[in-house]
Amino acid sequence: MRSKRDTREPPAVRHALWMFILLACAPPPPVSAQDHSARVKEALAYIAQNAAREEHVMMTMRDGVRLSALILFPKDRTRENLPAVLFRTPYLIEPGEVGRFAEFLQSFLKNGYAAVIQNVRGRYFSEGTYTYLIGSGQDGYDTVEWIVRQPWSNGKVGTLGCSSTAEEQHKLNAARHPGLAATVPMGSGAGIGKVGPYNEMGNFYRGGVIQGLWFAWYYDAGYTYRPSFPPGLSR
Repeated sequence: MRSKRDTREPPAVRHALWMFILLACAPPPPVSAQDHSARVKEALAYIAQNAAREEHVMMTMRDGVRLSALILFPKDRTRENLPAVLFRTPYLIEPGEVGRFAEFLQSFLKNGYAAVIQNVRGRYFSEGTYTYLIGSGQDGYDTVEWIVRQPWSNGKVGTLGCSSTAEEQHKLNAARHPGLAATVPMGSGAGIGKVGPYNEMGNFYRGGVIQGLWFAWYYDAGYTYRPSFPPGLSR
């Protein structure tokens, strides 16, 4: 028994108080996969209802090769003086990249941006030969140039993307196109160019040694079999 002078709480009460403090200070639980899936579904429904689409838009690069893109415009705005966000990707645009970045695309459309999702050289309907990250500078620069010259553009382009779609941004950023206003490379792991005495190429090589894990990625994402449009085909 406690004496009248012992003002301490019993152990059980102290334990309950500590648990209350810990729970009150703990960060909120992570968003469940189910919640994320519901948000993506909602974003895709918004895009389907509120985006004006131009599909397989062929953008001509400096060497004549044409790259294919999906452009999404906000339906409720006049198609003029629009900023644009560019995604340059080797992956399937739809449902792939559209689903992957659905919440971003929903936000861009709500805020009056055009979204340009382009397949890099040699992927899907883009012409030319695919070589991992080789065209990320010149083709990226030429794509920004194509966008800022469109009658609907306000002359400002941002870029966004994750993994390979992020790595495509680094050489474009270094090319310093005056219309490139911002870049957001997310989770980019590839080194491009010289790192000390070594030539890095998208982490295929580390210090001159081939990294075998990339063969699995290239088997799925680097294949060259793809559909193509006949030369000179009009829209």
